[in-house]
Amino acid sequence: MAEENKHPKVLAKQAKEVRLPTAAYGLALSDDDNLCHVTGMDGGVHAVEIQSGKTKRIGGHDSYAASLERLPGSQTLISAGYDGRILWHDSAKGEVVRDVKAHDFWSWQMKVSADGTKLASVTGRYACGGYKYEPAPEVEPSVRVYDTATGEHLAKFPHIPPVQSLAFSPDNRFLAAGNLMGEIRVWDLAKREQVAKWITGSFTGWGIIKGHYYTGGIFDMRFSDDSNELLVCGMGSTRDPAAGNGKQLWQRFDWRSSPAKKLDETQLRTAGETVAEGYQGVSVRVEKEDPEFITFFFSVPWDEDPESGSAEVEITVYALGRDGLIMSLEADAADNEAAQDDADQLAEDLAGQLHGEPIDV
Repeated sequence: MAEENKHPKVLAKQAKEVRLPTAAYGLALSDDDNLCHVTGMDGGVHAVEIQSGKTKRIGGHDSYAASLERLPGSQTLISAGYDGRILWHDSAKGEVVRDVKAHDFWSWQMKVSADGTKLASVTGRYACGGYKYEPAPEVEPSVRVYDTATGEHLAKFPHIPPVQSLAFSPDNRFLAAGNLMGEIRVWDLAKREQVAKWITGSFTGWGIIKGHYYTGGIFDMRFSDDSNELLVCGMGSTRDPAAGNGKQLWQRFDWRSSPAKKLDETQLRTAGETVAEGYQGVSVRVEKEDPEFITFFFSVPWDEDPESGSAEVEITVYALGRDGLIMSLEADAADNEAAQDDADQLAEDLAGQLHGEPIDV
């Protein structure tokens, strides 16, 4: 197989670079293409004139400002920070108009509902709860919901801290939240009750170098447009917590099924497509045959002449949860030694994309 990327790269041209007074954590766009707002490590909420590059601080937190949202159709910005506070800002006047102490610990993430009527914020400190280093129970509500117009506290929901991410459904009916241990909970906001709960082990790591504790977790999530599916993303397992070398991946769930059904995950599907793109004439078909495994069908030409036909290489990857993955290889290579070598190479490349090593059995 001759290595050649058959798909051209998509290039984005930088039109403008603006130097900010701080590393940015949150970004809110406006109806004015020349204006946006950012939050960051200095705790500030900054108005940014894109063309001139000028910035102006209009408010701030006592610690990192983690999230920033703009209420639809208004000049109101809402920020949340590691000081546990949620601030309402009048962007036109450049001043804070409401200050709510939501948490005793950090606000990991805050979001506003699609209709702009509610906001939710999640919190929680990772404290060792036992000899297995499992997180201790919450000491304050991990999820809180507020009215964006009045700042009134509307609801609180329990979870296992730290809770790092959340999402409102587009129909404004449901709220989901995910934590360090990969546990996802969904609540019906109208009924104020939990309607789904499941755990995915793919986003949580256990450090064995320089420290022994859980790492990673679900960093962000969003519902599909029809509110029937939930996509979550985060960092996969890492042996060295200080290195930050986990895999970045996402998973998609039918959360209404009982139990929730995993529909797809980028870690596996993208890995197969990346391998195929590295070789001339090789194509791949990916089939999700079961929630616990996915199969790649690689079509590999016999030789450089496309008229000579191709062999099919079937590689099935079985998910073992937090323990890893195992691969099974079947190659329709007959007595063609070159095709068998190609099949072995594809298996090695796929294992490499999945951050693993092939094992002969």
